[in-house]
Amino acid sequence: MQKPIVLLALLFGLSAGCAHTQRRENDSRRFEARWEMNSAVELSQDWSNRGDHQTTFEDGVARIGPGGEEWMQGMEGRPNLWSETVDPHIGFRIETRMRVVHAECGVMGLWIRDGARLREIFFCDGQVGIGAPFNRFAEVDTKRFHTYTIESLGDWVRILVDGKMLLFEQGEHAMNSRGTKTLTFGTLPGASGVGEWDWLSYETRPNYSNHVLESGATELL
Repeated sequence: MQKPIVLLALLFGLSAGCAHTQRRENDSRRFEARWEMNSAVELSQDWSNRGDHQTTFEDGVARIGPGGEEWMQGMEGRPNLWSETVDPHIGFRIETRMRVVHAECGVMGLWIRDGARLREIFFCDGQVGIGAPFNRFAEVDTKRFHTYTIESLGDWVRILVDGKMLLFEQGEHAMNSRGTKTLTFGTLPGASGVGEWDWLSYETRPNYSNHVLESGATELL
């Protein structure tokens, strides 16, 4: 039985099913959305794809590659929750459950533009990392499914794996997204990597505790 696609605008009265068209009313409002990977038809309602249609869907899992394909929000001016609500001064939280079948570092992952910075999160054979300018990687058994959490606020970014801290970086020298607000996941078109994605969700303006803001998010909550 296939899992239903779930798109949540749970927060403070937004209506489910059209969250990607909603505009923020004030900076205290938190937005959340989640996608199950059931079919290209369902995914393409909220995401644009780039590549040679290298994504297949089976049992609620999207298998991307070989040959590569990216799925993006914020492309071609389509209304979407990410570009409408993400704010670099308030932060974001992205979660996904996925695994790497095989991939060299730098071709599979998440490319996150919040209007001020570009964050590159890479998944590859036996490693997970934060891309330029930090280029820091840590060992993970990426052939197994894990839940990855990427959180960022201002000049810091961190990755958690199954709720445990993996990497933390901080610095104003992160790459500039030059006002662009897009969220992309998948494998670079033309690359040979293969990955399987179970689901993906994100929050814009997530709730961070004062402890996190003051400490630079170097400790688990």
